[in-house]
Amino acid sequence: CVWQMTRQFPTAFEFNSHLLLTIAQHAYSMRFATFLHDCEKHRKEAKVHERCVSLWTFLKNCDAYKLGHFTNPFYNKQRDEVIFVAWDNTHVTVWADYWLQHCCSSAQLQLVKDRMPPCTVSKNQLPTHPSNARVIGRIGH
Repeated sequence: CVWQMTRQFPTAFEFNSHLLLTIAQHAYSMRFATFLHDCEKHRKEAKVHERCVSLWTFLKNCDAYKLGHFTNPFYNKQRDEVIFVAWDNTHVTVWADYWLQHCCSSAQLQLVKDRMPPCTVSKNQLPTHPSNARVIGRIGH
């Protein structure tokens, strides 16, 4: 969701997709205390902070952070407007860097992207507001 927002509003976020990808990869790595257990109370009871470092501590001390690899060069500090995210199929796309990251080569990655079926729902079939949503058909039918 956040990655989709960074695509639609490239100057609104101080971080870039490299940081999001790093967080997403470590959400299931079980390497950091940040994502262990369901809540801070359970993390304290299990004393995970005594055995594991926080992902945020790791990121702030890693070379990629220090070298600015997680920083969005197009970030506009002066931006103060509310973001209205477009959620229709013309604005939302697959986050290939995450979902297709285990493809062996860029040629294979492009082949997978080319074979993705197009969305069959037209923009005029979408509700104007999410609360007006209804099922418009099954995928593949």
